[in-house]
Amino acid sequence: MTYGVLWRLVLDTGLHILRLSRDMSVFAPVMHAVRFIKENKAKMFWLWIAYQAVKGSITLTMIWIPLFLLWKNGAGADVEFRDWAPFIAAMILFPLSHAIIMRPKVKQALIGRLGAVPYRVMFSIVSLGLFSWLVFETLGAPVIPLWVSTPWQHWLAVIFSVLGFLLLVFGTAIANPFSAFSNGKAYRPEQASVLRVTRHPALFGIVLWAQGHIIANGEFAKLVFFLAQLVFALIGAAALERRAKKLMDAEDWERLTASTSFFPNPAGLFSGIQDSRKFIIRFGISVIVIIGLILLHPSLIGVSPMALISGR
Repeated sequence: MTYGVLWRLVLDTGLHILRLSRDMSVFAPVMHAVRFIKENKAKMFWLWIAYQAVKGSITLTMIWIPLFLLWKNGAGADVEFRDWAPFIAAMILFPLSHAIIMRPKVKQALIGRLGAVPYRVMFSIVSLGLFSWLVFETLGAPVIPLWVSTPWQHWLAVIFSVLGFLLLVFGTAIANPFSAFSNGKAYRPEQASVLRVTRHPALFGIVLWAQGHIIANGEFAKLVFFLAQLVFALIGAAALERRAKKLMDAEDWERLTASTSFFPNPAGLFSGIQDSRKFIIRFGISVIVIIGLILLHPSLIGVSPMALISGR
C-alpha cells in the first residue's frame, strides 16, 4: 500500500510538471537569469572569482588556520563544550540582534511605536550591552594559545586602533546619507569631510581596530572575536551601501558619491578638511578618547598597551 501511494505521488508530480511546462512563462525567471549570465559572461566570471576569494579568505582565516594551529600545538584537548558555551552564545546573539533590529520591517515597526530617537537609544543600549557581554565572555573563554605576540605586533595594534578611533570619532554625528542613522538630508557633496576618506567611517574604524588586534592577539577566542568584528563591520558597510544605492536614483547616487570612497582612501584625508575649527574639535575629542581608552585598558581588559609595546 505504501509503495502504491508513493508511486501515485511520483506520477502526479510528474504530470503536474508536464502541465506547467506547457506554459513557458513559468520558466521565464530561470530563462531570464540564464540569458543574463550568457550576456555578462566576463562580469559573472569575475564576480564568481571574487565570491570564491572572499569565501575562501573567511574560511581560511576563521576556520582552517585556527584549527591547524590548534592541532599543531595540541592545545584545547582538555576543554569541554560547556566551557565554550557562553562565548558561543554571545558570539551568536550579538550579530543576530543587529540583524533582527535593523531589518526594515522591524525597524519601521519599532520607530512607529517608540519614535526615531528612542529607537536609536534602545538600539545603542542593546548593542552596548551585548557587546559588553561578548567582551566579557571572550576574556573568560578558555585560553588556547596560537602564537606568541611581540612588541612590534602590539605597536601595529596601537597604530591601527588610533586610526580606527579617528575614523570613528570623525564619522559620528555628521550628515551622512549612507549611514543607518545619520541625517542625510543635511549632506552636501562639496562638504563631504571624512566621507572623502570613506562613506562608512564608523564601520571602517571598527575594521581597522579589529585588524590591529588580530595581529597582536595570539589566543584562539580573541582571534575569533576580532575576526568576527572585522567581518561583521565589512558586511554592515556593504549592506548600508546597498541600501543607500537602492534608495537613491542613479543620478543622485553619482552626484553624492562623486567625491567619496567606499574603502578608506588616504588621499581624501586632507582634501576632506573644509572647516578647520570642526576638524580641531573632533581631533581633540579623538585624542581624549584614545588617551582615555589607553588608560582604562588595564582596568577594562586586564592588559596595558604601553607595557605590551615596551615588551614588559
